[in-house]
Amino acid sequence: MTADGLKRALRDVRFLGGLWLNTLPATLFGILVVLAPLALDSAGWSTLGIAAVFFAAGLIEVAINPFLGRATDRLGRLLPIRFALAGSIAVAIVLAASSEPLLIAILIGAAGISFGSLYTPGMALTSHRAEAAGLAQGLGFGIMNTAWAVGALIGPSLGGALAESQGDPAPYLLGACLCALTLVATYRVAAKGGSPHAA
Repeated sequence: MTADGLKRALRDVRFLGGLWLNTLPATLFGILVVLAPLALDSAGWSTLGIAAVFFAAGLIEVAINPFLGRATDRLGRLLPIRFALAGSIAVAIVLAASSEPLLIAILIGAAGISFGSLYTPGMALTSHRAEAAGLAQGLGFGIMNTAWAVGALIGPSLGGALAESQGDPAPYLLGACLCALTLVATYRVAAKGGSPHAA
């Protein structure tokens, strides 16, 4: 049953999409935590000041998650996903163009909202599609954690390598492109069947 459920889940584009919505924000955060502290450090910010910015961003993300969960329950998963992707595109583009440290600090908080807002509907989508495929929830959760770990591994290494070879804006622009492609994909998947407000 578990093997059959796994096969069905891995053929389900929405299940795979849910996994991607865990990988993508982990990648974006991985890029952010490499580049933003370096930018703030080069502007003379202390280690404590930089840590405080990221701590505040984390608190903001934690605070909005319950509201996002309720919005997902009420509106379906697609609309919150699309809003989060659109916000992530905007934040990543502005980060690519920013050199003012105070603006970068504000954008770290904005990233906590926009990037972080992908997790809740992404997890809900993965869990729902795992159940629909007959995949054990424990296994589905393990696969979802692996998807997150892939992004957390790729983001810092890719971000650092791209920044070194192409300049600091390049990783942020790549992140914006990934979000834009994902946003387009949400419309293509919805057009193939299902409600425009649910995934």
